[in-house]
Amino acid sequence: MRELREKLREEIIAWEGTGSLHRGTLDELNQIMTEHPIAHQTETDTAEAMTERWFEASQPEDLFAPLVYSEAVLFASVEPSRVRKCGHCALHLYDTSKKGTRRW
Repeated sequence: MRELREKLREEIIAWEGTGSLHRGTLDELNQIMTEHPIAHQTETDTAEAMTERWFEASQPEDLFAPLVYSEAVLFASVEPSRVRKCGHCALHLYDTSKKGTRRW
């Protein structure tokens, strides 16, 4: 898990700078998502139905699923220019502000 997390952190840093992804990283994300899928289920509250992600960890490696799924969604749906590394730590900020000038 730590090895994958570090690899994904390095990929995010490179992606922020270049806007492109390494094919090998995408292949690895797809492989892990195939081996450890996240399902969707429909729930209802009093007035409406909603779909939510769901997974059941039956083996330790299944815990990769939420991390890899979130990373894949980030790469597929966010502009790289909206993701920035904090200047003081290892965390990254996804800037959803209208002007795109939010700071950590």
